[in-house]
Amino acid sequence: MPGTTRRRERGSVTAETAVALPALVLVLTASLWAVAATDAQLRCVDAARAGARAAARGEAPEQVRAVVLRLAPADTTVSVAAGAGTVRVEVTATVRPLWRSFLPPVRLRASAVSDTEPGVLPPPPGSLGSANRTPAQFTTPPGSLSSTNRTPARSMPSTPRGAPGPATPALPPLSMSSGAPRTSGALTRRERDAGPGEAHGGGRSSPLLDDVGTQERR
Repeated sequence: MPGTTRRRERGSVTAETAVALPALVLVLTASLWAVAATDAQLRCVDAARAGARAAARGEAPEQVRAVVLRLAPADTTVSVAAGAGTVRVEVTATVRPLWRSFLPPVRLRASAVSDTEPGVLPPPPGSLGSANRTPAQFTTPPGSLSSTNRTPARSMPSTPRGAPGPATPALPPLSMSSGAPRTSGALTRRERDAGPGEAHGGGRSSPLLDDVGTQERR
């Protein structure tokens, strides 16, 4: 009958809704939980990077943890480790659902490594994460091979004003003529042919010397 058929259809729709509604709520809850966990993971990554940058600049461990906790989700553990020229910051967070459900808490972890800036010393052994901004100071123990004694440079004796300076060795006279050396008293052929004025005057003769030479020839 038409009335009985309608009542049966209504009952089946109610049963299907009762079965599908919890499944829909479960899927919606899992989706929201996945979104919340993803957001918490991204916050952990950002917090680890910010902490690594702060540690690379030489910030104190307390300041590094404060920077990390300001960005990370609640219930977070921070670990700072310094190596040879690098700093590693690890963030571990436990994220629980906003409401009580059958979903378990999720443990998230993120880490970041950064190179220390020039002038920042690595922390001493036993105190991980501590860094100093003071420049490196190198001390040499007395008696070691690296310590050298510097003797003062010897200064040259100064000559008093007015006193003669050190004697300079005399240089031999330079000969202006090429060929065999000339002996004293010997005249060249050109000097014998030339007059007295030309021999002693460098090519120019004076009138007085010319007259004397003319009289001697006569």
